[in-house]
Amino acid sequence: MTNEELKQEVNARIPCTEYLEPSPRAGHGMYCCPNPECGSGHGQHATGAVKVYEGNTWHCFACGAGSDTIAAYMYKTGKGFTEALDDLAATIGKDKDRSRENERPAEARKTSPEHEERVPQVAFWEYYQKCKEALKNDPAALSYLRGRGISLATAERLGVGYDAEWYAGKPCKVNEGRKTTARIIIPCAPSCYVARSIDPNSENRYMNETAGGGMYPFNAEALKHGVCFIVEGAFDALAVEEAGGHALALNSTSNTKKLLEGLKNWDADKIPHLILCLDNDEAGLFATRDLKAGLAELKVSYTVQNIAGRYKDANEALQKDRDTFIRTVKRLIEDEARPDAVIHYLGAAMAADMARVKAFEGVKTGFESVDNALHGLQPGVYVLGAQPSLGKTTLALQLADNLAAGGQHVLFFSLEQSRLELVSKSLTRITTLARGKSGNAWKNWLSSNEIRRGYSDYPEVKQAEAKYRETIAERLSIIEGNFDCTVSFIRETTERYIKLNKVYPVVIVDYLQIIQQEDKRQGAKEAVEANMTELKRLSRTHNICVIVISALNRANYQTPISFESFRETSGIEYTADVVWGLQLQCVAEDDTYTKDTGIVKKRNASEDALQEYPRKLELKTLKNRYGGRPSFLFDYYTDKDLLVDMGERKRSPRTKKVENRL
Repeated sequence: MTNEELKQEVNARIPCTEYLEPSPRAGHGMYCCPNPECGSGHGQHATGAVKVYEGNTWHCFACGAGSDTIAAYMYKTGKGFTEALDDLAATIGKDKDRSRENERPAEARKTSPEHEERVPQVAFWEYYQKCKEALKNDPAALSYLRGRGISLATAERLGVGYDAEWYAGKPCKVNEGRKTTARIIIPCAPSCYVARSIDPNSENRYMNETAGGGMYPFNAEALKHGVCFIVEGAFDALAVEEAGGHALALNSTSNTKKLLEGLKNWDADKIPHLILCLDNDEAGLFATRDLKAGLAELKVSYTVQNIAGRYKDANEALQKDRDTFIRTVKRLIEDEARPDAVIHYLGAAMAADMARVKAFEGVKTGFESVDNALHGLQPGVYVLGAQPSLGKTTLALQLADNLAAGGQHVLFFSLEQSRLELVSKSLTRITTLARGKSGNAWKNWLSSNEIRRGYSDYPEVKQAEAKYRETIAERLSIIEGNFDCTVSFIRETTERYIKLNKVYPVVIVDYLQIIQQEDKRQGAKEAVEANMTELKRLSRTHNICVIVISALNRANYQTPISFESFRETSGIEYTADVVWGLQLQCVAEDDTYTKDTGIVKKRNASEDALQEYPRKLELKTLKNRYGGRPSFLFDYYTDKDLLVDMGERKRSPRTKKVENRL
């Protein structure tokens, strides 16, 4: 039984669900992702994203991982493909080792310590030299190499040879009537090589010959260069060398440990930058994972690249699209040497970023004066600060509804108020606006609290719900984060939404100081600044708009709003792209707040302003990377959860005396 046949039998007889953990809350048929880099289903909401299909396959909608029983076992145990197949074969009573041995002639399996002693390394060296000479003069061998995209010059430089009458055990054994085949000989070490049949119909096209000690990677000399590609097969390494790069071939994904063990003996500053580009299959995926973990532990510089494109491996890419493959290899070498050089950014990458920014054109807040002055929203982090109960959540929710009604997807992370509270606020606002533009017509109308208490049967409320469904609800997601929400949860939820819906939402977080710290050693200030940094990273990674509500310091409630007003973070001033402060209009207009009139007088003035109906508010722009810093006036109908745009505050132009120095 071949490895492929054994793999098929394992998948036919062992359900992949044996190694998938059912998700507690996602419903029937959903499981937790076994990929440790994803872990969907193990978070605070326990909602897994793995679906199992007929045919015994699975797929994770969060990270894209998935395949069959063997892949699930590999993720669960951390084992490589070969070891996983051994284990699973044993569970169904199959001897994996015997199956593997049956793939090779008996003579090829008779290697032993005594055998190695009888065949000194010089015998292999002499054999390699004969094969190199034979390659240059054999038309069939040269034709085969050309078909694989490899020139004679590349083959000779890397010691590749040819044996027209190869047999198992050569050069260790004398041919005693054994069947011979014509093979390309690729030396990997002084006592092991790869023998590749040039006959496509050969039963055993690849044979690894060794005098003991197992197979070693091919072309270890590539590690002496500044950039080294790590590939899977010897012909993949030849393909990279043909394209002008330097590549080491593992010869087997099981050799990842051997490579890592070898690198441990190197001086760290002598190890080149590694580009990992193994085959685009399961074994390559898991070997890449193991290499990443090992190289990170050794502190070795590396990147993971797909040089094969849509093909299985590097050599196939060279054969099918030679020019593109060579350009890819050369570009990667240049990029790794100067990865951040602007020359690599100009062109397609810059055009893609510009397209993403341009896509935000038309993303309007729905507040006319704000859109006229600031031209709508831009990708970046917006911070909205205000003292408690002044209307910051209402403003953010009304903004979210406006965006959704305009066609923009919105994720509203509500860490304090429930979904019921927020939706009832929206319904109240819609019914209020439906009664006309006069504030007098709104005074005795339903509040959101009354709707929550059972006044939802009013015809106006039913009509508002229908309008809400039609214009807003499908594109607005309200995520109840409660008081255990972390910034990782916000990031993972957003990235999953992007991946599954193929859209880039506006993200609103209410509010910053409630996001839980992930490092329990941090103080409150450090935790808030760390969360701001992560939200900025989320915005930059996906080029999206993130709006964050922030609390203010109590000491600044009775003073005009400024950067000093924001609680527990100076990072807002530097990290945010736009900073808005919501305050009572009187704070900016009344001398009571700017002069030393005493805290009692200021509090009394604020209480009087809070009792006004509608409440007079000002949205002040403290920082704006994208232009000016205007302020906007609003009438806030508190019981109707409605802010009405009253226009931009007009300020008297300041004149500056300029001395004539002529």
